[in-house]
Amino acid sequence: MMGVKLKSVVKKEELKLLACNLAGINLWMFDECLSHGNNYLDTVSLIIPSPKNNASISLSNVFLHLESMKKINVEDRQKAILDYWLILRSEERIVFNQLLCGVFKLKISFDELVEAFAVWTGIEKGVIGIRLSKWIPTKSTLRELRIPVLESEKKALPEAFIDYKDWSVDVKSNYVPTNFKARWAMDGLEIQVVKVNDEVYVWGLNQKLLFNRFPEIEGIILSLPDNFIISGTMVGWNKEGADKVILQQRESKRQVTTKVMTDFPIRFFVSEFLHINVDASDIEKPGKLNRDLFFKLLDDPSSLCIQNDTIDFNSWDQLDNYQNINRLKGSLGLELFSPNNLGDSLIQPIRFLKRNDSHTLLLILLYVKLGVYSSDRGGEEYTFGVKHNAAWLPITRVSELLLEEDRLFIHEFVKQNTIEKFGPVRNIIPALVFEVSFTSIFRNERKKAGVELMNATVNCRHQHLSIEDAHQLKDVMNLFSEPRV
Repeated sequence: MMGVKLKSVVKKEELKLLACNLAGINLWMFDECLSHGNNYLDTVSLIIPSPKNNASISLSNVFLHLESMKKINVEDRQKAILDYWLILRSEERIVFNQLLCGVFKLKISFDELVEAFAVWTGIEKGVIGIRLSKWIPTKSTLRELRIPVLESEKKALPEAFIDYKDWSVDVKSNYVPTNFKARWAMDGLEIQVVKVNDEVYVWGLNQKLLFNRFPEIEGIILSLPDNFIISGTMVGWNKEGADKVILQQRESKRQVTTKVMTDFPIRFFVSEFLHINVDASDIEKPGKLNRDLFFKLLDDPSSLCIQNDTIDFNSWDQLDNYQNINRLKGSLGLELFSPNNLGDSLIQPIRFLKRNDSHTLLLILLYVKLGVYSSDRGGEEYTFGVKHNAAWLPITRVSELLLEEDRLFIHEFVKQNTIEKFGPVRNIIPALVFEVSFTSIFRNERKKAGVELMNATVNCRHQHLSIEDAHQLKDVMNLFSEPRV
C-alpha cells in the first residue's frame, strides 16, 4: 500500500507450471481459463484446488518466508509455495502470488493511509505518519500502531504553522513599521524539518509527513546535532533560480529516485530555527547546535539550504519602494513578521503577506501537454505566447488545473487542431485567447521572445475574443518601462 516495490521471488511462468501440475490440467487449459479472466496471477490462484485445512498466517511471517525463499534451491522453494497454497483461501492466494512475483502494489498514497489509520486508531495523524514511516513488514505489527503516544514521538511533531494575514491599508494605519522586519515569501511548499533522536522528519501543513520526498535535504540535516526544528519554504530550482513548475513535477513523482532528484532539483529557503527542550545555558556547549553554526552551514555554496535574509525598513513607503524596485524570482511578495520572535519561536503572533503587484495580459495558447497524454499524474501544462511579425513566440508556461469547462474544451480543441506532436506535447493552431496574470517579467535571451513571465496564473478564457485582440510582443516589452517590474 505504501508503494514500496518488492523484489520477485519466482517468475510467473514457474507459478503457471506449478499450478497446472497441482490442478492436474494441461497448459492449454490454463490459457483457455486466462482468456476468460483478466489477470495472470488471479488465474493461477483460482485453478488450484480448494484447501483442506485453512490456517491463520500473519503478514510478517509471510514476509520472512519470502526473504528466505530467495536463498534456497528451486525444489525447496516450490515445496514451500505448495505448502502455502494448500492452507490459504482463494483470495489470500491472490495476494500471496502477487507478493511472490513482486507485483502487489495498490495506488494508495501515503497520506491516504495515514488518514485511514488515524481514524481507525484515534491517534493524531502526525504520530501515525511517524509510525508508518518506520514500518518494517518482518518486524512490525498492526498492534504497534495503536499503542499510546510516546514522548519521543511528541518531540518529533512540528510546531503550529501560522497562516499569512492579507496585507491591506489597515496595516499601515494600525501598526508601526519599525516593529516589523520583512523577507521574501517564496512561492513553494511551506515545511518544517525536525531533527530529534538522530532521525529527520519533514512536515507540511496539517501534520502531513512528507515521507522520503526530499532525501537530499534530509541527508544534510542528518549530519547535524539533535534537537531542533527549522522552518522555511521548499522551492523548485533551475539555473536561473526558483521554478514553480519543477516543484510541481517533483511532487507528482510517486518515488524520489536519484534521477528524479537530478531532473527536478530543489532548494530550501530557511526562515526560522528553534531548539527543542534545550536550556539556554546548554546551547553554547559542545555537541549542541547553535544558531551561528547552523546559519554558517547555509553560507556553504554547495548546500541546498538558503538563508532567507531579513530586510530592514523604517517606513511603509520605504517598504513599498523596495518591493517595486527589487523583485526576487519565484517570490509571492514580502512576508512581514515581528523581529522579537525571529529565532526564538516558530509561533509568530503577527504574520502578513504583502503580495507582489501583478500584471495581466491577453495571451494565445500555443502548446499543450495534457494529463491524458502524459505518464505524470496531473501533468497538465499550458504554454502561452504572443505574436511578433508573422511568428508566434512562447513567453510563459503554466502548470495547473484549469476550470473543468475550459480543460474539457481544450482537450477537444487539441484533437482537431494539432499542428505537430513532440512526445506528450501538442503544438496547436493559435486561436484560443486567455487572460494570464503574472508578478514578474525577466529578460531571457535564451528564449526566442527574449523575455519570460514568472508566477503566471490563468484567470479565464475569453471565448469572444480573436487572436487579433491579444497582446503582442511589443506590448510585453513596454512593461519594462514600469518601475514595479
